[in-house]
Amino acid sequence: MDRAEADDGSLVLLAGRCVEESRKRPIVARTSPLEDWHRFDGVSTSEFIHRILTDREFRPFSMARKVGRPFFEAYR
Repeated sequence: MDRAEADDGSLVLLAGRCVEESRKRPIVARTSPLEDWHRFDGVSTSEFIHRILTDREFRPFSMARKVGRPFFEAYR
C-alpha cells in the first residue's frame, strides 16, 4: 500500500500486482485525520489527480478552489 500524507489531507492508493487488478481497487481519501474517508470507485489515479487540480467543484479535495482565476493584462 502506498500512502501520501500532507497537511491538507491523506490519499491511499491500494496498488495491485498488475494494472488490471489495480483498476478494480477504489481510491480512498480524506482531508483530515479526524474526518471520514471518501471512497472513489471506478476512478483512475490520473483522473482523480486531474480533478483535484482542475475541478473547482470536486469538494473537499479541489485545489483549484484555492487558486484565483487567471487573468491577463495587455502589454503596453
